[in-house]
Amino acid sequence: MGQIIKILQLLLFALLILALIIPESYLILSITLSIALFMYFIFLFGKQDVILEFIVLMAIVQWLISPIISYEVFDKIPLMAVDARSYFDIILPSSILFSIAALYPFSKRKIIWNKNPKVLFVTTLMITLGFINYVSLPYLPGAFKNLAVNFNYLILIGFFYIFFIVEKYKTIATLLVLTYFLINAAKSGMFADILVWGFFFFNLYFQKKNYSFLFKLSFITISMLFFMPIQSLKQEYRQVIWHQNNKAGVNKIQLVTSLYKDYMLNPKKIMSAGSLSSYNGRLNQGAIISKTIEHVPKSEAFANGETIVRAIKASILPRLLNPSKPKIGGRHMYPRFTGQKLLGKTSANISPMGEAYVNFGPFGGAVFMFCFGLFLNFAISLCFLIAKKRTKFMLWIPLLFNSALFLGRDMHSILNSMSKTLFFIFFLYWGFRIIFKIKLF
Repeated sequence: MGQIIKILQLLLFALLILALIIPESYLILSITLSIALFMYFIFLFGKQDVILEFIVLMAIVQWLISPIISYEVFDKIPLMAVDARSYFDIILPSSILFSIAALYPFSKRKIIWNKNPKVLFVTTLMITLGFINYVSLPYLPGAFKNLAVNFNYLILIGFFYIFFIVEKYKTIATLLVLTYFLINAAKSGMFADILVWGFFFFNLYFQKKNYSFLFKLSFITISMLFFMPIQSLKQEYRQVIWHQNNKAGVNKIQLVTSLYKDYMLNPKKIMSAGSLSSYNGRLNQGAIISKTIEHVPKSEAFANGETIVRAIKASILPRLLNPSKPKIGGRHMYPRFTGQKLLGKTSANISPMGEAYVNFGPFGGAVFMFCFGLFLNFAISLCFLIAKKRTKFMLWIPLLFNSALFLGRDMHSILNSMSKTLFFIFFLYWGFRIIFKIKLF
């Protein structure tokens, strides 16, 4: 495995040099980078934790591959605000530097955990607290909702405890979690958690198996085919639930299941040009980044680190101690750095890549992305140092990196979520230890 890691690092450095000396070859370089990272991800999947590899792979898809598809395939749909050369001259080197820093093997991310049925009580307690919070959350005052949301995830962390440590009642726990996902998705119209926590689960599950490369490739391919109908039905479902405000008394769970069945039985609806263009449009973070390149510095000066410093400060101090703390969601950043207003309740973010550019320009932005990759690498390496002594902490790492799995948010959203989750985990740890005399990990 060590040889494969060294080969990847050498390849990344070679691609970086080629991107700098032959910038017009951005197309082949981007595709080569994506294929290499995809194969590397499959190779490591099951051999060690691959959260970082997944973050990098999805970022490359959003920043490079999806924009290439927009430029080369769906070129009649004007998503990109600048020409391809202007975009890739800035984003390709930054993406490679981010990949180099994030994937450098600072530590081994493989923890072996043992069966321990004695934690069934604490697991049941976590799941119970999670469901109580889920039911009561809509009735909590707004100021407490953001703090209480993490308690919902105790349902999923408890499920991980049952499946990987208790190793009893797996069938009941699985049905319970699937029901939770279905109800939550139907209620909110938000389906991302199915993909996110599905990945977190199989990231852990495959580490206890020894599957072949071909099996893992097949599994990932089938999983993508399974998720495509979910991506397709989201818009149709939201139109019924949100735009009609459920006036007709629609059964949401029945609607979700019937729409999913319809898409599965009609693959042409999924694979039509319109559907594929829609998938690509949702993936294409480059469309927003290109707007920042077009707008900054022509109409808006570089921020020179202003938004980064604000994000770090906001992530350290809670709103109770920092009343001027900016709200998450990108409603201020997006219009400022793209020159376009967000209509209604629409939410959009310029992503860490876009934020790197609008603060520091092409060269400084690339340096920042390298530093951001190092930050993610150090953060997860530290988590695994803790997990070596407290193996059950490994099951809490997904919660900590939940907000960073898809880098479509701005730095404030990512750092604030990570710091708030870290506080939540250790608040819970000491709360259980003091009140119940139990160690969570």
